[in-house]
Amino acid sequence: MKIAVDVRALKDNSGVTRHLKTFLDKLQLLDHENEYFLLSNRKVAYIISNSRWKLVSDYSFVPGTIWIQLFLPQQLKKLKIDLF
Repeated sequence: MKIAVDVRALKDNSGVTRHLKTFLDKLQLLDHENEYFLLSNRKVAYIISNSRWKLVSDYSFVPGTIWIQLFLPQQLKKLKIDLF
Protein backbone atom coordinates (compact mmCIF):
# COMPACT_ATOMS: atom_id res chain seq x y z
CA MET A 1 0.00 0.00 0.00
CA LYS A 2 1.19 3.53 -0.77
CA ILE A 3 0.63 5.89 2.14
CA ALA A 4 1.19 9.66 2.05
CA VAL A 5 1.71 11.87 5.10
CA ASP A 6 1.49 15.67 5.19
CA VAL A 7 4.70 16.67 6.98
CA ARG A 8 4.42 20.45 6.68
CA ALA A 9 4.36 20.57 10.50
CA LEU A 10 8.04 19.50 10.61
CA LYS A 11 9.18 23.11 10.38
CA ASP A 12 9.74 24.22 13.96
CA ASN A 13 9.98 22.80 17.47
CA SER A 14 6.32 22.95 18.49
CA GLY A 15 4.41 20.17 20.23
CA VAL A 16 2.81 19.10 16.95
CA THR A 17 6.25 18.88 15.35
CA ARG A 18 7.66 16.75 18.16
CA HIS A 19 4.61 14.47 18.14
CA LEU A 20 4.73 13.97 14.35
CA LYS A 21 8.49 13.34 14.39
CA THR A 22 8.17 10.76 17.18
CA PHE A 23 5.27 9.06 15.39
CA LEU A 24 7.21 8.88 12.09
CA ASP A 25 10.38 7.65 13.82
CA LYS A 26 8.50 4.76 15.45
CA LEU A 27 6.59 3.95 12.27
CA GLN A 28 9.84 3.70 10.28
CA LEU A 29 11.02 1.03 12.70
CA LEU A 30 7.78 -0.94 12.68
CA ASP A 31 6.49 -0.94 9.10
CA HIS A 32 8.68 -2.40 6.35
CA GLU A 33 5.78 -3.54 4.19
CA ASN A 34 4.12 -0.32 2.99
CA GLU A 35 5.58 2.56 0.98
CA TYR A 36 5.46 5.99 2.63
CA PHE A 37 5.64 9.36 0.93
CA LEU A 38 6.25 12.39 3.15
CA LEU A 39 4.75 15.37 1.35
CA SER A 40 5.39 19.05 1.95
CA ASN A 41 5.31 22.39 0.14
CA ARG A 42 8.66 23.43 1.60
CA LYS A 43 12.01 21.96 2.54
CA VAL A 44 11.75 19.58 5.47
CA ALA A 45 14.62 18.43 7.65
CA TYR A 46 13.79 14.84 8.48
CA ILE A 47 16.08 11.81 8.41
CA ILE A 48 14.70 8.74 6.67
CA SER A 49 16.24 5.40 7.64
CA ASN A 50 13.68 3.09 6.01
CA SER A 51 14.30 2.36 2.31
CA ARG A 52 10.55 2.23 1.62
CA TRP A 53 10.12 5.87 2.62
CA LYS A 54 10.52 8.91 0.35
CA LEU A 55 10.48 12.62 1.05
CA VAL A 56 8.62 14.57 -1.66
CA SER A 57 8.99 18.32 -1.23
CA ASP A 58 7.60 20.89 -3.62
CA TYR A 59 9.55 24.12 -3.34
CA SER A 60 6.83 26.27 -4.91
CA PHE A 61 6.47 28.22 -1.64
CA VAL A 62 2.76 28.72 -2.16
CA PRO A 63 0.78 29.09 1.06
CA GLY A 64 -0.17 25.80 2.69
CA THR A 65 -3.90 26.22 2.12
CA ILE A 66 -3.44 26.71 -1.62
CA TRP A 67 -0.88 23.89 -1.81
CA ILE A 68 -3.15 21.40 -0.03
CA GLN A 69 -6.15 22.27 -2.22
CA LEU A 70 -4.51 22.66 -5.64
CA PHE A 71 -1.10 20.98 -5.73
CA LEU A 72 -1.45 18.11 -3.25
CA PRO A 73 -4.29 16.34 -5.12
CA GLN A 74 -2.12 16.31 -8.25
CA GLN A 75 0.78 14.76 -6.33
CA LEU A 76 -1.47 12.14 -4.76
CA LYS A 77 -2.80 11.14 -8.17
CA LYS A 78 0.66 11.13 -9.77
CA LEU A 79 2.12 8.93 -7.01
CA LYS A 80 -0.99 6.67 -7.03
CA ILE A 81 -1.46 7.04 -3.27
CA ASP A 82 -3.85 4.59 -1.58
CA LEU A 83 -4.15 6.35 1.77
CA PHE A 84 -3.52 9.97 2.78
